[in-house]
Amino acid sequence: MKHVVSSSRKLIIQPAADAPIVIPPEGMTMSKYGANNEAPSVIVVNETETPVSWQGVDHATGVVIVNEVPEDLAHQALDIVESGGQCQQAVRDALDFLAKNGCVDQYTTKLDFVNTKLSPAGRMLDAYTGIVKRDDRDLTPLWREDEILYVAHSGGARVIQSEILLRTYRNPDGTSIVLGEISDGRPENIEE
Repeated sequence: MKHVVSSSRKLIIQPAADAPIVIPPEGMTMSKYGANNEAPSVIVVNETETPVSWQGVDHATGVVIVNEVPEDLAHQALDIVESGGQCQQAVRDALDFLAKNGCVDQYTTKLDFVNTKLSPAGRMLDAYTGIVKRDDRDLTPLWREDEILYVAHSGGARVIQSEILLRTYRNPDGTSIVLGEISDGRPENIEE
């Protein structure tokens, strides 16, 4: 079994505590990976997944994570959130701004994941809004099933595109991942 470490910096944004629940548009299929799909105050789409993944989150359950945000765009997005008092519309405006600028790897995660797997790596507005990185000590299983690549995330399997894997993950010793060295077969302790 191969284990890897995420090397990309991420921007996390926590929805406001008083944000109202939003209703997903009709016909939208919510991903099982959402931090709170039942009563979300923010819904994001991850355009890097096939098919695209819609996920919900609210203040009490988690944050939105945006991968591979360039430093200047991260600061601009944080400025939008901060100037809007971290209200629901400011969060939405920041996420839309990032998507329009090519940062479309947007998904949600629970607060426990932030607390145990992420560390500040730049400007932070608070403990759950700012620039973070995955802890170097946090090894994540990597495997393939047929030609589809997976990494473990929050105890479950998550599809990852090969170009994103090669760009944002490294072997524990810091070397680049070689796709041909990834073994077949899901670890027994990883849920569907």
